[in-house]
Formats: sequence, structure tokens, C-alpha cells
Amino acid sequence: MKKYYLTLTGMCMLIGFFAQAQEYTQSVTIQFDVVPASYTIVPADLKYNKNVAYSLTIDDGYVDVWNVAYPLIQGNPVVETDMFLGNNYGSGMPFQRVGGYRFSDGCGQMLPFRLGLAINASQMGKNSRRLSWEQLKTLYQADWDILNHGHYHAEELPIDFQDEIVQNAGQINDHIGFYPRHFAIPANQSAYVGKTQNLGMVATYGAVNGFLGVYNNGYWQVGGDISAVNNHLKLIRTSVPVDSASLNLSALMSKFQSIATLGQTQPIWYNEYTHAIGAGTNQYPTNSNLGFQLFRDYMGFIADNYADVVWIAGLQEVEEYLYVRDNALITNQVLNGNQLTFDIVLSHAQEDQRHFDLSLLVKPIGAQITNISVANDSNASSNKSTGLINLSLTQN
Repeated sequence: MKKYYLTLTGMCMLIGFFAQAQEYTQSVTIQFDVVPASYTIVPADLKYNKNVAYSLTIDDGYVDVWNVAYPLIQGNPVVETDMFLGNNYGSGMPFQRVGGYRFSDGCGQMLPFRLGLAINASQMGKNSRRLSWEQLKTLYQADWDILNHGHYHAEELPIDFQDEIVQNAGQINDHIGFYPRHFAIPANQSAYVGKTQNLGMVATYGAVNGFLGVYNNGYWQVGGDISAVNNHLKLIRTSVPVDSASLNLSALMSKFQSIATLGQTQPIWYNEYTHAIGAGTNQYPTNSNLGFQLFRDYMGFIADNYADVVWIAGLQEVEEYLYVRDNALITNQVLNGNQLTFDIVLSHAQEDQRHFDLSLLVKPIGAQITNISVANDSNASSNKSTGLINLSLTQN
């Protein structure tokens, strides 16, 4: 039986509005070796002060996300299997990358890649090829993005947009306790544009002319003012190549290298999406599917060569960082001798915002930082030599 969320969702949206209107704050104390002549505090263009943010989304909720992608990234052994048939390829021997795929936070910690999943609730647990709700909840709790991808992945008109957008989000919320307001357009059907914002989505992603970013290249320069984030972000989403001639490790590496080079002069947000990553190379990679070996080697290439310059996170996590970056205020700055204290205040969040992270760069003149303390964030990290502070705001 179809479940309808219109009235309840409207109430939840109203309640959520007032809840999100509460302030999110953080307090920082910095100790210098001597009194600085002056200092600056600025938000980093991207989290961890990286040159490039890279978002990889896996669409449609196939179980190879659980059987292959997640354990590979975590550093657990994986046997190459076919997404559809479940049979092993090659020797059937497990592959394991000890330590998984990780990037640096700029403060001495190595963090696991965080990907995104575009989910159709009607397909969850439908058969052995699909993710279960429990598996999805575990991935959500591991800080993977969960994007709204339409209830039935409807791509041909006429489309019941209420069902595709609102019912899908409501069912996901029922099962994992999170209402996804970031929408990845099914099959890049442009008729969704406008409907998503009217039905409560915060951002829309798709290969649609007029969306922000470089069409067919999947990147956007994010330095300076990006007021589009405050007014329903519409961002280009780019598939990995659809033909086997272009979908190979050499081509993917070359493209990524060019993006990393661009990021040296202007911070870049780069994204790609795929569908299957669990099949063997005899059947895949083709038709926008990375396949096991290509996924494994591509992630390894990024981890081995760009861990210090790239931040790997889902679309929602990056968008929310940019929102905090451009809307939070640095206030109550007090320099008392060689001790500096200040607060960060975000007066209003996006609806159902999940991440409240901010990276700051503190630059003293004529002094060295000897200690950095963040008041209420046990996961905060800092680098005294560079003045980088990675922190999260907390709700008052």
C-alpha cells in the first residue's frame, strides 16, 4: 500500500524550520608564544583546506555497494563478484588494501573516503541484488551521503513528482531516521527542475543545461562568494564514461590529474556518478559502471597520489560545508596578551542539515601558535604550524 506523507511532511517541514533556526556555535582558544603584532582568521575555501573536493555517487542502491565498495574503502577483504549473478570472477581470491582508501585532514589524521548513494526507496530490499534498509542505515552512520533519487526512478513523462520526491524522502526517513533533501535527478530528466525546490529539496544535481559547473566535466570553481548555495543549489552531475573505450583507468587518471592541476590555482568541486562497481571486467565496465577492478584501482590512484590535496566526500557534505563557510560569522575576538579567543556562530541552518563543519586558517604575524583548543568538539583537529583548525559547530 502506498503511504502518503503530504500533511505530516508539511508539519515536519514547519517544525524543522523552527528547529533549524536555532544557533550553531563553537568557541576556540589559541595560545601564541609571544603577543602577535596582528593576526587573521579566515575560513578555508574547502574543508581541510584542500584544493579539490571530489564527490563520487553510486546510484540505484545495488548491494555491491555493501559487498564491495564499503569494505574496500574500510580496508576489509573483498572477493570480486558479479552484481547480478553473485558468482566470483578470476581466482575468487579476496583482495584487501590494508588501511583502506584514505585522505589526510591536514592535521596528521588519515580519514576514510566517504561516498554518496542515490536511493530509490521502492527498490530497497526488493531482491538479493539490492541494499537492505539495515545496510543503508549502517552506511549512513558511517557518514556516507544518502541522496533522494526518486521513489521509482521515474524518468518518462508523465511523472508523479509528489510521489517521486516527497514519498521517497519520507520512506527513507522512516527507515534510517534521515529525511534526504538533496535530489539526484533520475536519468537527468529535466522536468524535475523546479519541482524539487517546490517540494522541499535543498539542492538538485543532474546533467542539465543551465546548472552550475562545466557541462560534461563535472566540476565547479568554489572560491569566493557562491550565493547559489543559499538559493537551492543546482549543480552539474557527470557520469563516468558510458563506453568501454573511454572508461579505463588511464582516462580516469588523466581527467583527475587535470582537475587536480586546476585546483592548484582555484578550489574545485569535482563529481562523478556510477551504478555498478561489483561486476567483473568481462561484463563491466561499460554503460556508466566502473566495475570492481576499475573502482579498486581508481580509488587507489587517488589515495596514493592525492591524499594531501583532495577531500573525498558526498555531494551533500560538500554543499553543507560551503553553506557554513559562507554563512557562519567569526565573532567575539579577544586578544588578551598571547591568548586569542573567538566564537563561530551560524544563526540559521538549512532544513535537515546534517553537517556543520568548518575549517579555519589562523595566521599570526610575529608569533607562533603553541596550542589550539576547541571547546565542545572531541573530533576537532588542528595543525599548529599551518594554523589549520577543523571543527564542527554544535546546536545551542
